[in-house]
Amino acid sequence: SDLIDMWEAVTYNKYEPPETINKEMYYTIKNSSRNFTPELRAFVSVGCSFGGKEWGGYAKNKNGRNYVQESRRGLMQKARKLHGVIFSKGSYDNMYIPPKSIIYCDPPYKNSTGYNVEFDHDLFWKWCRAKASEDNTVFISEYEAPEDFIEIWRKSWKCNLSDSKKDSIEKLFMMSKSSVNDRKNPMFS
Repeated sequence: SDLIDMWEAVTYNKYEPPETINKEMYYTIKNSSRNFTPELRAFVSVGCSFGGKEWGGYAKNKNGRNYVQESRRGLMQKARKLHGVIFSKGSYDNMYIPPKSIIYCDPPYKNSTGYNVEFDHDLFWKWCRAKASEDNTVFISEYEAPEDFIEIWRKSWKCNLSDSKKDSIEKLFMMSKSSVNDRKNPMFS
């Protein structure tokens, strides 16, 4: 909810996140979050956190890299391109989606640390299939997908959120055209 408020504020309400957040302020906002605006909470909890993981610890390194300014700059650049976007809050399966929409989904990844919420992956993939069969184009960012979804992009990156520093492969999937056509066929059940 706070992230949507932040994007809306930056895109339409001329909100600009702070240029500096020190470690003390980070933990002050974390520990008394009700005293701060949703847009500031979102910026600090994600944009100023290690690995962009909500309240994942204050982002810093030994080289003096300024993660706060990098996050701020990236946020402001992206917001300029979002005019016309309608932001909404709620569960993905309760959203109104106009016909022939492009839908991008970034669910909590299966078998990862997630977002401290319960998430039914099987139900999510069913929903994606249903939306694709309604003549929408559905993209899903995940590590793995069911067989009726095809991988259309991948990128390897170093995961620094654990001590292992393993390589992870981020993938983008979409429903295969043949699967969509099968689902539109009245014989398909």
